[in-house]
Amino acid sequence: MLPSSMHMGNYEGKAFFASLGLTSEDFATAAALSPWATLAEQSKGAQHALSLPDDKEALPGGPPPTFDRKVWLGRRCKHLLDLGRLHALKARGCFESVRLVQY
Repeated sequence: MLPSSMHMGNYEGKAFFASLGLTSEDFATAAALSPWATLAEQSKGAQHALSLPDDKEALPGGPPPTFDRKVWLGRRCKHLLDLGRLHALKARGCFESVRLVQY
């Protein structure tokens, strides 16, 4: 089960999520999984196994994801959240040339 405390609150990409047919529950899932994007960086040079979130709570109804799958899912969720922010900035009209940059 995902933490119920994650909600859209002040997130600027609400209209983007709605345009994709995504719900506030979908947002909570993306917000909960997006930290997995940093797992690979956290584990670089580590001498011990990385402690991962409880798989049973992360993705109910499916097999536990592998480490690589968690990193991939986290990156996809983070990208989705970033796209929503990008969409919100462009919609304001004063940031029409804004774009995402990967570094």
